[in-house]
Amino acid sequence: IITPLTYCNYINELFKPIKNTNVIIKNTEELKKEGLNLIVSVDNLTCHMLIVEYNGNKSSKNTDLVIVGKGVTFDAGGYTLKPKYAMNNMHLDKTGGTMALYLLYELAVNKTKKNIIVCVPLVQNDISHMATKPGHIITSYSGIKVEITNTDAEGRLILADGLSYCI
Repeated sequence: IITPLTYCNYINELFKPIKNTNVIIKNTEELKKEGLNLIVSVDNLTCHMLIVEYNGNKSSKNTDLVIVGKGVTFDAGGYTLKPKYAMNNMHLDKTGGTMALYLLYELAVNKTKKNIIVCVPLVQNDISHMATKPGHIITSYSGIKVEITNTDAEGRLILADGLSYCI
């Protein structure tokens, strides 16, 4: 029942009464315009970027801490489909993002004297006619071309320049 959009809407309502917070919700089109293609490649139908800013130190324009948390509202693995026994609890793949937001919530409620930003990219990793397939090459925000070899992101990432990273 939780999608990237419903997750964003819930967090927006949660932080509304808390002073010195600002919730920014970016939709798929905005992410495409900004060149955040690797996020969009996971879910180019419903992806969102949720950013919550807390300004607890008004005397400083600096950000003291940035936390990024994984926000996969459901992870079927995309075209690198998980086996059926591994599908249980894949709605919990957003726990990293949820914990990052919970930490910010507690710090903001307790009026911590720091400026903190939490960023949660939100996607659903499903199969569709629009989904990224193994072999697709995606240009990242920084301009690096990335070949997707495993849409479940549980394997080796081989960049088009020949470098290899385990993810």
